[in-house]
Amino acid sequence: MRVMKVATLLFCIMVICVTTAQASDSSVTLYLFGGEGGSHCALEKPFLEELAQFYPQLEVKEYETWYNKEDKELFQKFLKVHDVPPPHGVPTTFVGTDYVVGYGSDTKTGIQIQDLVRNGIQYGCPDAGEGIIQTLSPTTTQKQSAVEENQELCIYVFTRENCSQCERVLPLLDQLGQDYNVTIKMRWRFK
Repeated sequence: MRVMKVATLLFCIMVICVTTAQASDSSVTLYLFGGEGGSHCALEKPFLEELAQFYPQLEVKEYETWYNKEDKELFQKFLKVHDVPPPHGVPTTFVGTDYVVGYGSDTKTGIQIQDLVRNGIQYGCPDAGEGIIQTLSPTTTQKQSAVEENQELCIYVFTRENCSQCERVLPLLDQLGQDYNVTIKMRWRFK
């Protein structure tokens, strides 16, 4: 009888050790939904790159929600499936059944994300995109523009003569032309 108890105890310890060893090799998929040009998104990306180098079991999938319609729709599905209460914003990070909205700093939000990843690797966690993503893959970040590069764009500007606020439009339009590599011709109409 005593031999049977010891054998059962040893078997349970062995099962626990094998299960723990298998869980420690678990891969984790992290989903980052961001917006190109967002300051908080720009802070999180380098942190995630370093995190992925430190944890080879981590796969980071990025989605751009401001300029990519499909990624925005996918983000809405993630929010719904994971019951994320409003307000919704970017960056939003999903790991397993957990999520983090926003990004403050590496020492605060970064540590929170790192803990989710570490726990997912150590104990295993479900893929946050399971049941949401079928055959979709992360898309490259691209600004979608109604104007092709190197095209001419004509903008009608309705202003008042000698209006200081109206004159502030010029630098904005110049910047847009540079950002999207288009020539902007303006036709002024004064009222």
